[in-house]
Order: sequence, then C-alpha cells, then structure tokens
Amino acid sequence: MAWSGHHDVEVTVLLREVLTDDTALAVLSRAVGVLAARHLLSAALTARAPGSWAQAADTPWKAAHAWLLVVAGRGATLEGYLYSACATGRGVGEDEESPAAGVALTALDQGLDLHGLDPHAPWRPPATPAQATRAAAAGVSGPSLTSRDLGDNAAYDLYHTLLLVMDRTRLLPDEAYLEPPDPFEDETDDQPPRPWNADWMYQDDQGHWHLDHDRADDDPDGFRTWTTTHPVMAATAGRYSIGTRYDQGVSIQGRPPERHGPGIPPGQAALALLLTAATARLVYGYSHTYQRRAQRHWQHRRARQRRRQERRRHQH
Repeated sequence: MAWSGHHDVEVTVLLREVLTDDTALAVLSRAVGVLAARHLLSAALTARAPGSWAQAADTPWKAAHAWLLVVAGRGATLEGYLYSACATGRGVGEDEESPAAGVALTALDQGLDLHGLDPHAPWRPPATPAQATRAAAAGVSGPSLTSRDLGDNAAYDLYHTLLLVMDRTRLLPDEAYLEPPDPFEDETDDQPPRPWNADWMYQDDQGHWHLDHDRADDDPDGFRTWTTTHPVMAATAGRYSIGTRYDQGVSIQGRPPERHGPGIPPGQAALALLLTAATARLVYGYSHTYQRRAQRHWQHRRARQRRRQERRRHQH
C-alpha cells in the first residue's frame, strides 16, 4: 500500500489541529503556491524541450496547455484539501464565510509569485517557528470568504500563473497576443501586427511576443477578458477544470469525524508551527511523487495515441 494509504487519516487529523493557527495556515497555503508554481514551470520546460511529447503533437501549445491544466489542478486539489481540514478544525460550515479563507488565498498568491523562481533549485519549508513567522508576516490576513469563494479565486490565480508560465517558456503562439484579423478591413503586407493589449503585451528584438507580468498582474479584469474573449484563448475551455479539482480536494477524505477537545491552546503556537513545518515536508514529498507518476501516465497515454494514429494511417 502507498504511503498515503497508511497516513492520510493521521495527516488530516494533524492538519485540523495545526490549521487553527493563522500563521500555520499561511505557511502551508504559501507552500501550496510555491509547489504549484515550481511544478508548472518544470512541466512547461519539459513540454518545450525538442522531441518532447508535446512537440510531437499536432498542436504543441494546446498539448502543453492540457498537461499544465492537470498540473495546476493538483495545486487546486491540495489547497481544497488543506482548507477543508482548516474549516473542520475551526468548526466553519461549508457555506460559511471565514477570514481564514482570506488568509489562505493571500498566502497562496504569495507562493505563486514567479519572480526569481528556479525550478531546479531545492526548496524547503521553514524549519523553525521564527522562520515560519517571518515567511508568513507579509500577509496573514484577508477578506472573509466561503470555501466556494476561495475555490473560485484559487482556480483563477492558478490559471493566471499557468498562462504566465506558458508565456515565460514561449509556449503560447503569437496569435494569442495579437488582435484577431478584422474581416471588414483590407489587410496590407506592411500593416504591423497589433497587440491585443498594448499595456502589457510587447514584442522583443527577435520578434517574439511576451506579457509584461507586473503590468498584467495590475490589470486582473483585462487579463480575465483576454483569457475569455480572445479567439485563441477562449478555445481552451478546459481552464474551468481547475475549479473542479479544488472541489475534489475538499471532498478527498470526505469531512472527517469532528475533532474532540479544545484544539491547540493559545500558548502552544510554537508547537503548531513546528508541526506545520513537518507537515509541509510530508505534503511536498507526496505531491512531487504524485506528479512524476501522473506525468509518466500522461506520456504513456500520448504514446498509445500516436501508435493508434500510425496504425490507422497504414491501414488506409
């Protein structure tokens, strides 16, 4: 039996206790964001490599996009699982607003920051209560949200990061950055391409189009409009699957039996943070192992599809 088969219940019970502390919740939610960003960038670099399964597909960027949706979905599942444990430990109802959900969302956003991210550099969660407190000090507050609100916002933030990663690794086609052709305009050969949004899209010296990540972050409404109305981006309807994966995380263990006792006393915050660091280590190891297994499964599936296509071509 796998590691998770032996220890899921123990980790869930531990999380219900630990996550009654806002700093512990912030540390773990930030860890989810860091892991999701690292996994997305690593998967994108793999898909971008010459000879990869994505490059062998009929439309490489769509194949990469489909795989990155799976990777982002794992981050949503993990965040849903963590917040469900948190809500159970705090006695928060499924449809009840809680500031804890705002804490989780703020920390998740911090973890998803791509600035200076190196997927090959090792990452470790904070090892001491003091380090954990400093890591979460930049934002352990947020608006009161329901679990559904948290799931919707987390899904959007993960998809936002997915597209920034695709831009960073040059997986998006140029057409995704440009205004669609106007059928009522006469096109001339010397007409320069027009970016869909000139405020945060630009062309480099080699003619490649890019997003200005900082400016795009400052225009969430415009970014959302681009992903939902641009003909190239709107064709990727699978983006909604990330929210579904958050729901799976909420129900992955069901709602476990209610905990007994008063939880962690206020004077034992240091113990809560130490347990949080240990739990983050376990979650990291488990999710990384799961990612490798799922990626191998995806590659085998693509290989089987290619073999079937080749057999059909030979038959005709």
